[in-house]
Amino acid sequence: MTSLLGQFYNRIKGSQEDIASEGLRYILQNSDLSKSIINSQIKSKTNIQLPELNYVSQASKIDLGRTDISGIDINGNEIIIFEAKFWASLTENQPISYLKRLPFNSVLIFICPSLRKNSLYIELDKKLKEQKLEFETDENLLKFELEDNKFILIQSWTEILLPIKTILQANNKDNLVSDIDQILGFCEVIDKNSFIPLTDKDLSPEIGRSISSFFELVNEVISELSKSKYYSRGTLTEGKPKEFGYYKYRNYNGYIITFGLNFGYWAKLADTPFWLQVDGPDFKQTPELKIKLKSVSSIISKPIFETNADLFFPIYPAKYEDKNSVIKNMVEQIDEIFNELRK
Repeated sequence: MTSLLGQFYNRIKGSQEDIASEGLRYILQNSDLSKSIINSQIKSKTNIQLPELNYVSQASKIDLGRTDISGIDINGNEIIIFEAKFWASLTENQPISYLKRLPFNSVLIFICPSLRKNSLYIELDKKLKEQKLEFETDENLLKFELEDNKFILIQSWTEILLPIKTILQANNKDNLVSDIDQILGFCEVIDKNSFIPLTDKDLSPEIGRSISSFFELVNEVISELSKSKYYSRGTLTEGKPKEFGYYKYRNYNGYIITFGLNFGYWAKLADTPFWLQVDGPDFKQTPELKIKLKSVSSIISKPIFETNADLFFPIYPAKYEDKNSVIKNMVEQIDEIFNELRK
């Protein structure tokens, strides 16, 4: 869908998430029909009946972050939080601090591009497990259900806005329909455009140092793995060509491992640049090996992805740790995979 706002998205300074979320808040605050659609969507997925809400933006609470949109009831309670996400990672407050803000019978909704939904689901699952929270998931609905009847939902901008547009059209609310078209066009361009406009932060020396350190970490993780008794010094060819990254190959534990950086997978699949592929001696994954890898994924609760008929694991670096701890943690993740493969 073409829109004036979409045409000029790359000239807009500041947060694209803020622009989209402010647009959604405006629609909700100015249309009871729009609120009814949101209420119906939430009722169908959570069985929660939302009360009458006032929608505000940029609601801050000390040590609990700042939300994009909060739906507040007549008693001042946040019942629903909308968080806009395009391609940025989850912040330190998301989702844990936001869940702390919410009372019984409440919902946290992440709105993102359709291509971001699965990677965001995996990252949320990982964060909830790190906090040892009890929850149930519905992978088809991209839904998490936690204690106190709190829910996390992941929806695309289209899933949120198109049903609202339909009911507004049926009721001749032409001005709001036009506003929604602007937001949809803006989000669609961002969803489909592989180039995200650069900011000063993107070009800072800090980013350059981080990317350089990624290459160093790959080399040092491979160096640590090479010290293992399972490492063999057989001759290796370069193996299969890889795009969008940097890789090292080793004979390890009777398999060929390919470990390194894949920026394409990072952008589309999971919030990490580090990826591990496990092949047989001929750089191929037999059907039997694939069955074993999927079984390992299930046993150790680690996601596994399939692209171009190959399976591979994301390897997550530890955050806020020194270099040696980061290397040690990634080696332990790889060892955990191979410990299960050996059984």
